[in-house]
Amino acid sequence: MKLLKPKQTFFMAFFAAALLSGCLSTSPVVTQTEFPDISGKDIPSGFAAYNRVVYEYNAKGQLEREVVLFEKGIGEAYTNVYEYNEAGFVIKKLIYNSKHNLDDYEIYELDAAGKKTREKEFRADGSLKNYKTYEYNDMERTVIKKFFDPKGILYRYSIKKIDETGRILEDSDYRK
Repeated sequence: MKLLKPKQTFFMAFFAAALLSGCLSTSPVVTQTEFPDISGKDIPSGFAAYNRVVYEYNAKGQLEREVVLFEKGIGEAYTNVYEYNEAGFVIKKLIYNSKHNLDDYEIYELDAAGKKTREKEFRADGSLKNYKTYEYNDMERTVIKKFFDPKGILYRYSIKKIDETGRILEDSDYRK
């Protein structure tokens, strides 16, 4: 008989609990759940459960859903559901609250290479919350992200420096 390591046992227990609670279903339903007792399982003394994120992928290997669960009293659970275009790029993110209602959604505009050029965030009623634009400088390996309120007023600006593989090396954030 093969014994499972503590991390394997924890993952299997968490996965089973998420599956039984409905978090891994095909609907955008979120369920607040108890966290398993993980004391003594590679967690430093004095640390307590805060949140868990369960990721679901479709048959193409694309992230389809993220279910974010919080320990009771810390926060409300929510689910992000992703939609893709025919080329396989994310074009929409739907954000559902713990009561299974749509809170917000984001729509992404992409260039020919599939990079985000604009991201618009809307409330469930369709009103614009904010939007962001992205500018890429391949020579300097930077991504400039500008944040605008619904009236088009710039309120935040960030510059990410990336390496040749796309990993972030530095992230500078500027705010008014």
